Amino acid sequence: MDVHGRVASVKVTGCWRPSKAPPSNCDLPIAAGVEFSGAASLIERETSASLGRALASQLMGVSEMTDSMDRNELGAGIILVVDDEPIIREFVCEILQDEGFETVQAADADVAKAFLDERAGEVCLLLTDILMPGSMNGAELSNLSHELWPQIPILVMSGHETPESSGVAHPVTFIRKPWTIGQMLDGVEKALGRA
Repeated sequence: MDVHGRVASVKVTGCWRPSKAPPSNCDLPIAAGVEFSGAASLIERETSASLGRALASQLMGVSEMTDSMDRNELGAGIILVVDDEPIIREFVCEILQDEGFETVQAADADVAKAFLDERAGEVCLLLTDILMPGSMNGAELSNLSHELWPQIPILVMSGHETPESSGVAHPVTFIRKPWTIGQMLDGVEKALGRA
């Protein structure tokens, strides 16, 4: 991989997949080391956004990640991320925060509904998993959100269900788990484009 005119090698130190998903070739890399070729004195640390984008692009198979995800272009507001698996919730929020979005996490649909009851006017996108414990699942949350707050676009993600098979009654954007960073960002962009 070429980064800022220097050849870099990337070492993936582990893989991750949702606990509900079976092992697959689509597991996500969770850590990478970067070494620049040349003498030891030329090994550098880079923390620039361009290196992060280059690594994400190479690791996740994304051909191009641009600044088009700037929240000023897509609309300001909170993206409410609902998933019962903390590692997924935190990873999604980190991706979105890196793109300039404000995020709020909810561990289940009940917590998300309570947040929406208080602050729906600040939410620009509901991003939810389908299968979750609690009094309602993500499909039911999507239906309720559409009925009470139809101005909020919805992005549904799942590795087991589709919106149709889970009972989502209204149009939503859907991405299948496991997803790549590019697929997540494309899904967000598509969902926000509908608003």
